[in-house]
Amino acid sequence: MTPVLDVLPIFRYPLPADDVFISLLPKLREPIKNAAASATGISVSDVRLLSPVANPGKIVAATVNYVKHLQEVADNPNLRHQNAAHLRPIQEIGLFLKASSSEKVGEMSVKVSEN
Repeated sequence: MTPVLDVLPIFRYPLPADDVFISLLPKLREPIKNAAASATGISVSDVRLLSPVANPGKIVAATVNYVKHLQEVADNPNLRHQNAAHLRPIQEIGLFLKASSSEKVGEMSVKVSEN
């Protein structure tokens, strides 16, 4: 993959609002196919997949992953800032937006299912 990625432009701050790799994907598709044809395969179980978008503009998150966080907020009044909505059951809340500037964005992972 490294030779394929060498064609990506180098940016300095401020970064573009979109993901450069995704925006250049049509141009990179053929080089990616060629690199994949000669690469040694790696099992998905042997890798850790991180966020597929390097510079996301918006992140939509599902609250079902935040049961532990909800309990932390319930236990600590300082975390809920007198906002009763912070104590609503997870099944009622649904989806929420997460700031792309969050320090945890780079740690987001993608769940891969074989089904």
